Amino acid sequence: MTPWQIALTALAGFLFCLLSLLLFGHARLSISYTDGLRITLSIFGIKKTLLEPKGKGSARALKDLTDCKAPEKEILRALRREQKRAKKAKKKQAKAEAKNAKKKAKREAKKQKHPSPRLSIGETLSLASHLIKKLYTITKGKFRLRIKKLTIAVGSADAATTAILYGSLSGVAAGLLDFLDANGVPVTVDPNAISITPDFTSEDCSGELSLLLSITLWRALAILLKGGIAYLREKAAAEEHSKKRLQNEPLNDPSADAE
Repeated sequence: MTPWQIALTALAGFLFCLLSLLLFGHARLSISYTDGLRITLSIFGIKKTLLEPKGKGSARALKDLTDCKAPEKEILRALRREQKRAKKAKKKQAKAEAKNAKKKAKREAKKQKHPSPRLSIGETLSLASHLIKKLYTITKGKFRLRIKKLTIAVGSADAATTAILYGSLSGVAAGLLDFLDANGVPVTVDPNAISITPDFTSEDCSGELSLLLSITLWRALAILLKGGIAYLREKAAAEEHSKKRLQNEPLNDPSADAE
């Protein structure tokens, strides 16, 4: 084979692999709540924690120290790790602040060079309404929701209030599932995943949650592309409407105000 044939074969293989990943790959957003809210994004098996409960690391360190044979050394190691982590976080924050300041200065310079008309409250609300409708249209039927666990123990200080809350939550949960399924978000519920029970012995409500929202990668890319185009079009239309409104508004006459 000639070098050109080898290069074309390698390129064709790469494009085939990329197309397969886009067609069959999924992006998954995991939402769970036990001792705190945790949100994790997974793409191609690579997980990224977007939100985790506060104080998670310190709780783990205390559990490790309970069975430690040399707690003093472990404490020193933990302190050094914490200092390195704090130093790294501070450096990362300073870098992010500098980057944001540079972006802000660039945006301000662009605004001064190409000033855009200021939208009124009505125009802003109209823009948001059109974008929400467009987003609903392009995302309908694209996501899949799996309920792995939803348990709620309803409690309050009064038994009658507990019964009322239990009935209300049961109705809201069933109605919400029907609403999602009817509006383009197919819902799959694992066996015995949903459990809403009254707890007459407790004065507080408690629960656990585990949801999985998934979408194919090519659909996600299509949504981003269509959403970006829709945003640019709607923003341009709103700015054009604002320009016409400002041109049609009567100018203030200082002499008329003096009279």
